[in-house]
This record gives sequence, C-alpha cells and structure tokens, in this order.
Amino acid sequence: MLKRVFLAATVVLSIITDLATAFNPLGESRQAAVLINDTVYVYGGDRQNITTTNLYAIDLSLPWNCSNTPWVDRTSDAGNFDVPLTGLHAMWPSPNGRSFYVWGGGNNLLKALAQSGFNQYDVVTRSWSRPSAIANMPQQRKEMSAAWTSTGVAYIWSGHGDKYTGISKFTLSHPPANAQTYYRCLSSRIFYEHSIRF
Repeated sequence: MLKRVFLAATVVLSIITDLATAFNPLGESRQAAVLINDTVYVYGGDRQNITTTNLYAIDLSLPWNCSNTPWVDRTSDAGNFDVPLTGLHAMWPSPNGRSFYVWGGGNNLLKALAQSGFNQYDVVTRSWSRPSAIANMPQQRKEMSAAWTSTGVAYIWSGHGDKYTGISKFTLSHPPANAQTYYRCLSSRIFYEHSIRF
C-alpha cells in the first residue's frame, strides 16, 4: 500500500513540476518545428526583426487547452554550445527518433553560419552537437524545404541566398521582362538537391 502511495505521489509531483515550469513563449515568426514521438520542438525564428536561438517543446501526450499550454523552454539546454542563430531554416528528425537536425536559414547579423548551420539536438540527453562536416555540403540557404526518409536520407531543396545568409551579392543574370515569373520559376526548381545520410 505504501509503495502505491509513493508511486502516485511521484507522478503527481512530476506533473506539478512540469506545470510549474510551463510558460507561454512570446510570439515569433520564421521558426521551424519537428515532431518526435509525442513532442513538438520549435526552434529559432525572429522576434521583432531580431533572430533568436530559442528552443521550445510541447508534449502532445499530456492533456492541455489553448489557455494553459504546457510549453517547456529548452533554450538553456545549449549551455555554452554555439547553436545556430537562424530563422527560415529546415528541421527534420533523425531516423532513430532520438534527435533532430537544423540546417540553413538566415539571421539579422548578416553572417553565414558555421557549417551552414548544420546542428543536431538530442532530445534524450537534451544536448546540442555539430555533426561531422559532409562532403560537398550545400551553401546555407533560407526558405528552403527538407524531406527525409526513414533510413536517414534528408533531401534539401529550393531556398535562396542573400545578405541574411552571409552572401554579399545575390543577382539574377539577364532576367526576362517578367522578372517575378523568372524568380518564381527559379525558386520552384531545385536550387539544391542534396541527400545527406546519417
């Protein structure tokens, strides 16, 4: 009997602890999100035109409502690790379901990111790392898309480079009279198709 009471008390205390640490993040834009198991992780973005390195998580397996959303701030998990300062980036889960990857994007400092912003967050150990550089890693882009397979291949395509991705000059050579259509065609074609095996 005492064992059951202790187990129940442990569960109640853990729920109270989670609720006590819950908060509502301020509004941001240009973030990316990924679902791993029952938890959504939201990273980066901009708040009032300032690029952030915030990492928030919400466990969808817990009951909640819109007036009391149990967000958890995981930003401090970075410790002294230099996480990518980025918005308009891509995120995708690892095949083992233990981590996710961040790649690309841009920032308000007008700087290129280390290793094109390629970083990994381990959801179990709650730690960041920078995987080994990949041969022929594509140049950092923003507003690109990523798709992935269950075997660990990620495809990154589209996007564009500009001063916010560390490229000082980005021009279209000889655009036709209808430059907007030309740009739309370029951005819908594959600027970068790069498969990455993890």
